[in-house]
Amino acid sequence: MISLKQAVSWVAFDSVEGPIPEQVEGMGSQEIYQKEEAAWQELLSALVEGDLVAKGRYSNRQRPQWQVVNPEEAWQGHSPSPKPIAPDAWAAGNLDWRYGQLTLVDGQFIEIEVSKVFMQLIWPLDGNAPVVQGTHGIRRAVTPYLELINAAVDEFWKDGEIIENKKEPIVEWLQKNTDFVKLSQNEAKLMGTFLRHPDKKRGGNTPSSSSSYKGLPT
Repeated sequence: MISLKQAVSWVAFDSVEGPIPEQVEGMGSQEIYQKEEAAWQELLSALVEGDLVAKGRYSNRQRPQWQVVNPEEAWQGHSPSPKPIAPDAWAAGNLDWRYGQLTLVDGQFIEIEVSKVFMQLIWPLDGNAPVVQGTHGIRRAVTPYLELINAAVDEFWKDGEIIENKKEPIVEWLQKNTDFVKLSQNEAKLMGTFLRHPDKKRGGNTPSSSSSYKGLPT
């Protein structure tokens, strides 16, 4: 798991440690700020859609009113272990990604972290890979996992529409095609989730006509 600040750096500069001097040479502080904010909007879109997993230490215990200076300080006794953050919470609260805090009406998450596995699936760290225009600017990088995903897209998607409605055949196909990489059952199920239309993982049987999802890049 990595912090939200590290995740923003991952998307903006292909590194959790921040930009190297060559990446920001000639850029002013405002330009760097705008680049980070653009990266955050990509991350936020993935979080709202449920494609990126995040957790944080949670509290629903309010401080006495006389101790509260601003809303972000209204909560105390956050859980020692991180709790999953529901996708709809991101649009309902006040968020500070630099400090990793999400403050809601009835509670607060702090020390928020996101999954490195999901980050690597959506934004592979490959400085030489071109950005493919598509959902969250997915990069087409030469790694065994992504090569398998690309092959599965060719197998199960046509003209931007998925041609297989059930997850099980996709998982079975992923496990049989070991030319790229050998997957465990859990890995194949996770990859199968990303290969299906988002409406399917929410229990729907047909794509929503109102969905703005355009399919994986091919």
